[in-house]
Amino acid sequence: LGFHRNTRARILFGSDPMSNLATPEAGASVVLATCSDDDRHPPGCAIDGNPGTCWVTTGMFPQELVVRLGKQTPVSRVRTLTTKVKGLALEYSEGPQPDGFKPVFEVTLPDKGGDLQTETHQFTAKATFIKLRVASGYDDFASVHSIEVY
Repeated sequence: LGFHRNTRARILFGSDPMSNLATPEAGASVVLATCSDDDRHPPGCAIDGNPGTCWVTTGMFPQELVVRLGKQTPVSRVRTLTTKVKGLALEYSEGPQPDGFKPVFEVTLPDKGGDLQTETHQFTAKATFIKLRVASGYDDFASVHSIEVY
């Protein structure tokens, strides 16, 4: 499984690149990952801000990653960069617990043979949690290189 060292998967909420709310420094944390067996690619890599790291699925689908933001925040845009992901969905939750998720999008990404896939969506909401679901992949393993929330 080859990963690009100088690229990253991002989810961008809003437009201010200086206030990423999906970082440990901003109080964000991964609260659920349906796969986390690989010590080299744990779920926390999706929010560590390091483009050389990534969260990797285990080869069975679907796989989900839930990130708790440091606080409830207005959301206006989402952008993802992934590798080898076929089906991708994003949901958000407004409440204090990660439940009652509302769908934002569900798409089939083009097969880029292991190159980065970019997906951008705009919507308006207030979110406390975001859930990224990798519904299917073009290979046994797929990756999310970073999640950024603005």
